[in-house]
Amino acid sequence: MVPFKGMFVADMTVEELDEIYEIRLHLECAAVEKAVSAVSEQELKNLMERLKRRRSASTKEIER
Repeated sequence: MVPFKGMFVADMTVEELDEIYEIRLHLECAAVEKAVSAVSEQELKNLMERLKRRRSASTKEIER
């Protein structure tokens, strides 16, 4: 932060962005693997049903 000037975001190269997204991909996959091992079959079914309802609601909002 620069006093009396505000906030600035550092410039990033395409390579740096690619690296960040690759790291994020690996972290998110690891998080899913860990979460799946802790979720029961019934909880997974409930989550899938909620996801279907949200997608359906989103589609209806877009069609408006």
